Amino acid sequence: MAAAVRVFHVRRARWRRPVAIVAIALAALVAVVGLVPWQCASRPGDSASLNPEIEAAAVDPADLDRGRRDFYGEDFGNDVFFTDVMGVLRGPMRTWPVAQALVGLHGAGTTNLAIELSEDVTIGGQTYARGTTVDTGLDVAAGSILPLGISVHMTRYQLRIGITCALCHSTVDPETRQVIHGAANSDLQIGLLLALAPNTAAYRGHTDIGPDPDEVALEEAVDRTLAAWPPGSFDATLDGAANPTRIPDVFVHEEAPYGWTGSSRAGPLDGLALYINGPTSLHAVSAPYVPPPDWERIVAMAAWQDALRPPEVVVDAAAAARGRQVFVRAGCERCHAGPAYTTQSVLPHARVGTDPARANGQSGYKIPGLVGLWWSAPYLHDGGVAVGPAESVVGVGNIRARGVPIDPRASLRALVDRELRARVIAANHADATRWALHVRGVGHEFWVDPGAGFTPAEQSALVEHLLSVRLPGR
Repeated sequence: MAAAVRVFHVRRARWRRPVAIVAIALAALVAVVGLVPWQCASRPGDSASLNPEIEAAAVDPADLDRGRRDFYGEDFGNDVFFTDVMGVLRGPMRTWPVAQALVGLHGAGTTNLAIELSEDVTIGGQTYARGTTVDTGLDVAAGSILPLGISVHMTRYQLRIGITCALCHSTVDPETRQVIHGAANSDLQIGLLLALAPNTAAYRGHTDIGPDPDEVALEEAVDRTLAAWPPGSFDATLDGAANPTRIPDVFVHEEAPYGWTGSSRAGPLDGLALYINGPTSLHAVSAPYVPPPDWERIVAMAAWQDALRPPEVVVDAAAAARGRQVFVRAGCERCHAGPAYTTQSVLPHARVGTDPARANGQSGYKIPGLVGLWWSAPYLHDGGVAVGPAESVVGVGNIRARGVPIDPRASLRALVDRELRARVIAANHADATRWALHVRGVGHEFWVDPGAGFTPAEQSALVEHLLSVRLPGR
């Protein structure tokens, strides 16, 4: 009699089917996300900012809205230069560690995104080992998943990044983690970030490095120059000179003409649109791959920047009132008069006494306004007047090496006190690397100190007044 054969039916676990469905869905999502072009950037709303724009009857609110969106989100095609040409994501700083650093914030925001390097690298004689965490100065607002001023593109599975106006001209308040539109990002390490790219030599025209058939030596030389830029400095001029400039704020209402030399005078908003069109022209290095900027969008960004006002700063009101009298008695109004505390004139180099390296061959520098000084330290065109808290650390290099914040009050005192300024200049001179970049803190020798007949109390009152300056009616 034949033995009975028992057949066992193996039943698949029920959980496998939904897992398979989820896996297929995720794969499809990844395929779509990678295949369909998209772009994103951090665009803070009013609830995330300390100083929303001031609406004006002469400006269409829709233009202000468009100007704000483009200020934060439009890179005008420079992602081609920074990603394809310089290769900012192909060097020691890779996409995954950047994402990890952002996720690690847990939505809290930061004024200095610290990123781990993916490989060893030596720049300017300093070696950064793989796994080293470097300070970038990139600001991330609370609740945001991207740094301010970084635009992210996806095109056929290629991730690209570009930079927008907000990278340099917007910052995060260290206490509230809210965004301050128009304030200078004074600790942004843009020079180091560029130096970490594998083809920094593409930025050679912004340095004093000449042509060199030795590609390795050329790359090392440009890396060394860019990595030496002080935090909060940038060189946007193709002048073949090593002269990074302090990143200015963009509290620009009533400050025409624009630019360090006042060269932008014509066109919409008294030349402001012409002035901001300069940095956006980084798109030109990407041509013919991207179209030129739309002029209407440039004008909208200019209108939005013109509508910005800095947040109020807590000052000693009684001292500020006395400081106003000191301001007048010291003769400061000869240059700093009018709604924005500028006569809008251009002073010859010989009179202002500051380093002419950033005048681009022009005859002098435009007298800057004094609105929002708390948000624009360190001072002078080179950012060379830099003092730490309690005046314990002076000089750009010392502050950078010790990682201490810049104190606007102490730095303003150094601007008007000859003894403290002498300490600052001496410290800058001892820092040969920054001194060679024309970061010196010299000039503007208009003293308000005991040597000029003013008491320390009067000097302190003047500083309080300078920090309190606001546009009339705002």
